Formats: sequence, structure tokens, C-alpha cells
Amino acid sequence: MDFKLAKRKRMNTNSGTVTINYGNGDVYEGATAPHGIGKMTYKDGRISEGIWKNGNIEYEGELADGKPHGRGKKTYSSD
Repeated sequence: MDFKLAKRKRMNTNSGTVTINYGNGDVYEGATAPHGIGKMTYKDGRISEGIWKNGNIEYEGELADGKPHGRGKKTYSSD
């Protein structure tokens, strides 16, 4: 995700969350950066919700107390 494409960014300082509206119609809501727990709603209606790291979803699926729990998919980086 190219953060330079962000059109509008709104931060809620009380909860430490951010809403980023991208120029292509995608919307990210969640932890700042995106890094942490958040949800990306794509223009085509798809939703990716889970744990993000450096703008990429690292875990998508069920969470409990902010940690992977139940059904989900873990993505590993080749770095």
C-alpha cells in the first residue's frame, strides 16, 4: 500500500486509531501506520481485517484480545 496515495487521514487521538481514505477508493481504519490491528475496505467491497505490519496484512482472521485466535491466515514475509 502506497501511503503517498492517501487523500485524507483522520486521527482519533483518544483511541490511537486512524482512518485513511486513499485516492483509489480504499479505506483503512485502525491502528496508525497501518501497523497493528485494523481493517482495509477495498473499493470493490472486499474487506481485509486483522493484524497489519508496515502496510501489509500479516494475519487475517479471528482475533481475541488483539491476538490471532481461531480461524485465520498468517502471511510470512520473505525478508
